[in-house]
Amino acid sequence: MKYLSLLLVLSISVIGNAQMTLKAGETAPEIHVTDWFKNPPVDKTLRDRPIVLDFWATWCGSCIAAVPHLNALEAEFADDDILFLAMTYETAEQVAPTLERVDFHSTVVSDTEKRTQLNFGDNGQELAMYPTTVLIDAQNVLRWVGHPTMLTSDILRQFVDGTLEPVNTVSNFKVAGRSTKKEEIKKTEAAPKPRKLMDIMRDGSVKRYFELSETDKNKTVGVNMGVGGMQMGTALQIYQALFDPLAAGDLDTTQYYELRYKANLNDAQSRKAFEMQVIDALNLEKTVTTRPSQHHQLQVGDASKLRVSKGDFSSNSETDTGVVFTGWTIGDLAENLSAKVPGHQFIYAGDDRKRYVFHLPTKNPEQLLKTLESYGFVLRSEAGTEEVVRLRARE
Repeated sequence: MKYLSLLLVLSISVIGNAQMTLKAGETAPEIHVTDWFKNPPVDKTLRDRPIVLDFWATWCGSCIAAVPHLNALEAEFADDDILFLAMTYETAEQVAPTLERVDFHSTVVSDTEKRTQLNFGDNGQELAMYPTTVLIDAQNVLRWVGHPTMLTSDILRQFVDGTLEPVNTVSNFKVAGRSTKKEEIKKTEAAPKPRKLMDIMRDGSVKRYFELSETDKNKTVGVNMGVGGMQMGTALQIYQALFDPLAAGDLDTTQYYELRYKANLNDAQSRKAFEMQVIDALNLEKTVTTRPSQHHQLQVGDASKLRVSKGDFSSNSETDTGVVFTGWTIGDLAENLSAKVPGHQFIYAGDDRKRYVFHLPTKNPEQLLKTLESYGFVLRSEAGTEEVVRLRARE
């Protein structure tokens, strides 16, 4: 796929390099449903009616973050006979832990055969970006394509009134009958290097990849693809995004870098080795001091409240309030939370190596502790200290 400046302001998850060949203004392809999970309508007709179709996945933090916004729109337009459809490709077992934690008002469905995702992708590969939302009118015409948080009440009112002109806010979708502006061409073709990265992400024979380069783009961008990704920013911003958001340092704020990598950051040993590689490549020195913090011993009190992740997929994805952890062991989770939550350290001394799904409000420590207890953990807390990282340029 091609990159657009949309990445700079919206949190998205990129999973492939498929081109979306559909055009806003053309007839929408078939929507195929294998499972109706939540809020099934009385009339399950998926043609000849206005539909807000939102493609999401359980591992996609930005998808989860958009749910309250879509819920509010559905409530506002409750009398307008619009079907709000939240479409995933995952099984009932994969979706169940999320539905326990996230309050969808939309009709939640799945196409486990991925026919819908292929239809709305390039009919050869599925969608390249999650979340993606499309509006389909009663004449089955694709009217709007974009990130769900960009869908406003005004846009939806025009959609209901039949006055909405075909609109596309996603680079790989086009508008039928309209030429692409020169400025848009420049934006969509300005970043060819991440396409190389996506090929590497999909190549199972490549276990590790590291490429750092200076860039004249003064942008801060982060793309997380589960097993790797891309970070653009200053040296400090890259380190904070990957390892410790609380790290500090008097570093150059004018030089920007682009890092493309593939590494298993969920494994403590691999993560440490990758951190040393980043520090060396950015020509940094790291010092560590300590400060007071709360230490929380995690013990599993009620294992029935934990939800095992299905499959081998492992990722963490940001939401507005925290993180969706998919396929994480308790030990790796504790280490990650210690790096994310200031003033709190989490320790797990057990031997449970199963991989679980967690929806955790990491930006609110008090709420985080309560949520961990709701997953069946018993927390034993005491005063302690934690490390504080400071970086400086190597002389």
